[in-house]
Amino acid sequence: MPRSHRAAAALALSLLLISVATVLVQAAYGRFSDRYHLVADFKNAGQLLTPGSNVKYRGVNIGSVASVHLVDRRVQVKLSIDKGFQVPSDTEASVRPKTLFGEKYIDFSFPNGHAAPFLPPGGHITKTSTSEEVEGLFEGAVPLLSKINTTDLATIINELSKGLQGEGDNIAKSLHDGVRLADMFSETIDAQTHALDSFARFQDAIKTVGPDLNAISANSNLALPEFNQARGDYSRLLTTLKPFADNLADVLRVYRPDIDTILNRGDNVVRVLLARQADISDTVSGLYRYTLKFSKGASPETLPNGSKFAYFKNFVLFSDVQNLICASLAPPQPGGAFLVPLQQALLASGGPLDCSAYFSQAANKTVPTAAQAGRQLATQTQQVLGTPQVPQVDTVKALVDQILGKAQ
Repeated sequence: MPRSHRAAAALALSLLLISVATVLVQAAYGRFSDRYHLVADFKNAGQLLTPGSNVKYRGVNIGSVASVHLVDRRVQVKLSIDKGFQVPSDTEASVRPKTLFGEKYIDFSFPNGHAAPFLPPGGHITKTSTSEEVEGLFEGAVPLLSKINTTDLATIINELSKGLQGEGDNIAKSLHDGVRLADMFSETIDAQTHALDSFARFQDAIKTVGPDLNAISANSNLALPEFNQARGDYSRLLTTLKPFADNLADVLRVYRPDIDTILNRGDNVVRVLLARQADISDTVSGLYRYTLKFSKGASPETLPNGSKFAYFKNFVLFSDVQNLICASLAPPQPGGAFLVPLQQALLASGGPLDCSAYFSQAANKTVPTAAQAGRQLATQTQQVLGTPQVPQVDTVKALVDQILGKAQ
């Protein structure tokens, strides 16, 4: 091979080796991976932070721990971050435990939000911290544990083991019931939340009536002593009502059809009552006044049989009675002069009945025969007794007031 060819081949081989080395180095730094690496130094990392531990931001996995090494008496952690997630340069990384005794993870926080500038691949996180909750727990527990008497502790454990012998089934049942209770609590969490929300709304609804409720409570405190003093009377009342309560079911059963009819057809009655509200009010007022008259009209005297009696106004005026009698015995018929002596003897002027007006009318009229006078007398009497009086009042209240003699 000519010398020029050998030189060209050597140059090409050198370029190839350099390219391969460059690619390998870039691949080592994640150039061709779906992740890139960052480095963070911690003063300590504690146990259970191992390669593969999670790297999280706000509870979401964004990568994992690639390696953990001790460098210059500090823990150097290499982090493998998802390529699509950019980490700000002011990121703070903390080592936190997943559980009290479980593995740990790296937690990112961004003080200024998820904003540029971002760390490049291979970048260094300078703000780091470790969560010392577990370590602090054990450090605080050491003095307490050192005070425990090992002999007494052994005795307690021994006695507990003896007491638990043969209780395996009960313990297993308790654990099983506890699991079922937890499952039921989990299944009903929505209903519990709804109940709590309803209770909160109820509290909001009654908070404005708090003073009223306090007033009711205060009045109840005042009423309770009175009630306690009268509890004997209440007991007698309950004893009296007990037979009625015992028979109430039978009464309702017997009258159930009538009650159903009232409930089903009572709407018509209700409509009538609503349409006549004013008359109903007048009627109730009139009954009240009528009853009041009876209650105040009783005489202080007592009849031989022990009953009372009362004085009331006449519902029919005496003038109406006089007109009825005069129209019957002294009808204004023509030619009635022959009845004047008899009429004057029975209904003389100045007596309790005065029919003089009827006499003057009858003197100028012809006298009918006895048969005609009898028929006319019977007809007039029947008309007077049978013709109803035209009412002069428009409302029930006015009628009741007229009956009771109240001025119109």
